[in-house]
Amino acid sequence: MTGNVLFKRRLRKEWNFQWSNLTSIVDRTVLLYGILFTAFMGALLYDSLPTIFETLNDLPINFFLFLLYQLCWFGTVRIFMEYADEYFLMQRKDVLRSIKLLSISYALLTYLVQTFLIVFLLYFVLVNIETISFSVFSLLFLFSLLRFCILTSRKLVSIYWNGWKRPFIVSFLYVGFIFVAYIIVSHNAYIIGSVFAFLIIIINLIMIKYSNSFFTDAVENEKQRLRYVQMIFHASEYVHIPASSNRTKPLLFRKSEKIFSARTKENALKELYIKYFLRNYRYPLSLFQMISVTMVAIVFLPLWMKYALLIAFFFFIKEWLSTVYDEVVTHPYLQMYESIVREVSREKVIRLFYIPATMVVGVIVFIATLLSI
Repeated sequence: MTGNVLFKRRLRKEWNFQWSNLTSIVDRTVLLYGILFTAFMGALLYDSLPTIFETLNDLPINFFLFLLYQLCWFGTVRIFMEYADEYFLMQRKDVLRSIKLLSISYALLTYLVQTFLIVFLLYFVLVNIETISFSVFSLLFLFSLLRFCILTSRKLVSIYWNGWKRPFIVSFLYVGFIFVAYIIVSHNAYIIGSVFAFLIIIINLIMIKYSNSFFTDAVENEKQRLRYVQMIFHASEYVHIPASSNRTKPLLFRKSEKIFSARTKENALKELYIKYFLRNYRYPLSLFQMISVTMVAIVFLPLWMKYALLIAFFFFIKEWLSTVYDEVVTHPYLQMYESIVREVSREKVIRLFYIPATMVVGVIVFIATLLSI
C-alpha cells in the first residue's frame, strides 16, 4: 500500500468521524433554529454596517494587522500518523514520509483557504473605513507566508522541545515574528521579506519531513481528532472533564494554607471552592475570556445594549459558577459530608467570584456610558 492511498483512506475516515460527531448533536430542529438565528443576526448586522464602519474608523490600521497576526497563530500542522504504524510501517520509511508530505500539504491548503476568507473579510472592512494602498492579493500573499512560517516553526518546536522550554521558545517566536514584520513593513522590504519567509518555510518543511517524530505526531493526531468531541464535552454542563496535570504538587496553595482564619462550615466550603477553581487553569482562563469578550463588546455596542449585555453577563456568569460548584460538591469524597454541604448556601460560595466579575464589567459599562454622553 502506498502512502497516497493510505493518506486518502485516513482523510476520508476523519471526515466521516467528524461528520458523525456533528450529526449526533445537530438534528433537523437544531439546524432549523440555527439557520433562522443566523439569518436574523445577518440581517441585523447588515443593517448596522454603517454604524459599525463609523466606529471602526477611529481605529488605526495597525490594530487590524495585529488582529490578523493573532489569527495566524491559530491551528497546527497535523500529521495523520496512528499508533499502529509503529508495528506495520516502521520498516517503510518511504510510506511514512509520503504520509507526512501529504499531511503537510493538506494542512497548508486548508489554512490557505481560511486565510483567504479572513483576509477578504478584513479587506472589505478596511476598504469601507479608509483608503488603502495595497490590493487584497498582496495582503493575502504576505499573511499566507507569515502564517505558514508560524505554523511550520511551531511544529518544529513541538517536535524538538518539551516541558518549560516549549512555551518559552514559542513566546520568543511570537515576539520575534512581530519584530521582523515591523522591520519589513517600516522599510517596505516586502520582496526581501517574502524570500526570507520562503526560505524559512522550505527549511522547516524539510526538517519536519525527515524528523523522527512518530510518537509526537501520533499523539497530536489523536488530540486533533478528538478536538470537537472535547468541545462538546466542555459545552455540556452534565459532563465533567477533570484537569490533567503532570505536576505532583499544585501550582497555587502548594501547602494548602488556610484562607479564612475562622474555621466554620461555610468558610471550609468556600476555601475548597476557591482552591478547586484556581488550581484548575481552565476555570480562571474561561472567566478571563468571558470578561474580556464582554468588555470588548460593551465598547462597540449602543448604550441600551451595554446594560442589556451587563444583565445577561450577570446571569450567565452566575449559572456557570453554579456548574463549577456542582462539580465540587458532587465529588465522591464530599458525599460523606452531604449534610454539611446542604447546610451551606450555594449563593454564599459562588458570589466570591461573580460579584467581582460583575463589578469589573459594570465599571467598564459606566465608563463607556460617560464617554458616550
